[in-house]
Amino acid sequence: MLQRLFTGLPRQLANLAAIGTGLMLLVVFSNVVARFVFNKPFYWAEEVTAIAIVFVTMLPAALLWNEDRHIKLDISIGRPGSRFEQFKHLVVCAASVIFNGVLSWQAWKATSMIYKRGMHEPSLLGSPLWIVYSALFVGSAVLLLVGLRSLYLSTRDIWR
Repeated sequence: MLQRLFTGLPRQLANLAAIGTGLMLLVVFSNVVARFVFNKPFYWAEEVTAIAIVFVTMLPAALLWNEDRHIKLDISIGRPGSRFEQFKHLVVCAASVIFNGVLSWQAWKATSMIYKRGMHEPSLLGSPLWIVYSALFVGSAVLLLVGLRSLYLSTRDIWR
């Protein structure tokens, strides 16, 4: 059950991000055609694209962490599978859990405050801001779950 959650949820969020990327491509292309061919750009296209970028960035992050395809920077290199490499991975997992825990908490606070106050984008479309902030919350919360799982697995591997 938990294994399905930790693999299925990030995969579904990444699929949503892929669909969002395709829709962004369609919106931007249509807007370019409307602007340069008909001289009538869509007034909402840039705002929708900006909102979609937040979703497309945050939603697949947990899948990238799960599949170990995220951006990495090695300060020191050890033999793969060595105790040093395991400990280094444990430290990275702990830092990720702390960061994503704080980010999730702050994103939740911001999202709920924005929702309660009924804040909107200062634009013609006037999209509710809580939609953008909810992407940040969902992405960081799922990253927190994946990071907790990774921290558990790293700790287990070290003590073997």
